[in-house]
Amino acid sequence: MVERRGYRRYAIEGHISLKTEDGTSSDFKIDVTDVSFLGVTIYAKEKINIAGKVVDFELSSGLLEQPLAGKGRIKYINEELKNKVTVFRMGFEFVDVDKHNLLHFLNLIQEMISSRIRSMGRVKKGPSQADYFGAY
Repeated sequence: MVERRGYRRYAIEGHISLKTEDGTSSDFKIDVTDVSFLGVTIYAKEKINIAGKVVDFELSSGLLEQPLAGKGRIKYINEELKNKVTVFRMGFEFVDVDKHNLLHFLNLIQEMISSRIRSMGRVKKGPSQADYFGAY
């Protein structure tokens, strides 16, 4: 299957809080789906009726010292069975987020992945520049 997305997605664990303009808020556990430069995928036990509305969000993760905050909107809601339980999978698009903070978060995820791979012994040290160009 050809990947049509423009940005790489990374599995994460975290928590997202959504707050509507009328002040109502909801908390959703991010069920280790993914985060990308454009948004996150979240799972909730109940369907929420704010699809398409711009809401404030705070995304917390063990990798972040402070939550990633901004504005976003739910692009879609799909009902699914997960471990024999009905859940609602939602695509949450970032509308207004500090891109510097978002890139920092994505870099932390990449570093964590690289560290795990190295600790598993999968990454072998490659040749140095001297191996290619000779030592002077």
